Amino acid sequence: MSAETTYQRLDCDPSLSTAAQEWKHWLKTFENFLGALSQENIDKLGLLTNFVSPKIYETISECTAYDSAIEILKSQYVKPTNEVFAHHHHGTRSQQAGESLDEYLQALKILSKDCNFKAITAVQYCEESIRDAFISGVQSPAIRQRLLENKTLDLSTMFDQARALDSAQRNSEMYGTQPSQVVSIATPDPSTSRDVTVESAPVAAAVGAVVSSADFHGIPAQSVPHMKQCAINVRRKVTLPKCVEPNHQQWLVHM
Repeated sequence: MSAETTYQRLDCDPSLSTAAQEWKHWLKTFENFLGALSQENIDKLGLLTNFVSPKIYETISECTAYDSAIEILKSQYVKPTNEVFAHHHHGTRSQQAGESLDEYLQALKILSKDCNFKAITAVQYCEESIRDAFISGVQSPAIRQRLLENKTLDLSTMFDQARALDSAQRNSEMYGTQPSQVVSIATPDPSTSRDVTVESAPVAAAVGAVVSSADFHGIPAQSVPHMKQCAINVRRKVTLPKCVEPNHQQWLVHM
């Protein structure tokens, strides 16, 4: 059985979380396969066509060169890495239940590949550490999510963005919870309160003038001052507690 007949076709869905991993493995084994063949008059594009599924072939069907076909496939399977999220994921990855120490260490090594670690100065390393700690520890999930959307992010830019997001969030909360101003008017209890109509001095004098002693014919002399005040209040339309003097209410009705 030839190597060509036993080689596995590329048929991985690019949308899967393991697509990049499977692509890298497939590409490496395919390059190993090509290296084992005689390089004289080798048709790499033709061999590539033989080792991809019909569904995958549709993406490279118009390619006329092997290198361009490989680049198209690579763009399908290998998405641009988000260094900020990779650092966050790497720094917060915990050992899973049932995961051995060896497996945990290997998982961290795999995650570190997307972090794009490189030789930097001590100052840069310090700033990146502060950035990662800030994103991991910030209390607002919304701010953390927005910060992790950046593919690359330095400390200064990160803090400016976080402060702007925090300010917008606070302003939104204040706007949404601002109480409406409602003016309430208390309704007085007729039995205990009085609605007094404020009158000017000339009006009060005029009302008092029309209430004369002649209006109190038949009323005992000691009751006249009180009845006179009651009459003035009636004509002013002033609400007072019911008068307790005998016959006053009956007399006031005719005022």
